[in-house]
Amino acid sequence: FSDGGYLTRSHVAAVLTIVFPSNHNLNTHSFRIGGASALAAGGVPEYIIQSMGRWSSDSFLRYLRLPQASLRVYQMQMI
Repeated sequence: FSDGGYLTRSHVAAVLTIVFPSNHNLNTHSFRIGGASALAAGGVPEYIIQSMGRWSSDSFLRYLRLPQASLRVYQMQMI
């Protein structure tokens, strides 16, 4: 921010509550999942995703959501 402050989880959570008051499933965790999935779909190595998300284990792998188009490409390669 212009005052030198940082964007925090609580700031983002407050904005989400205001902007999407009826969506109780949307939270800051959704951005971690989305960010990790976008990086994976872009071919970013897992160790970079782990580092960027500040995960200390490989638990982030459970959150990756790859687009169906990407999965189809790999399925075709298997054939």
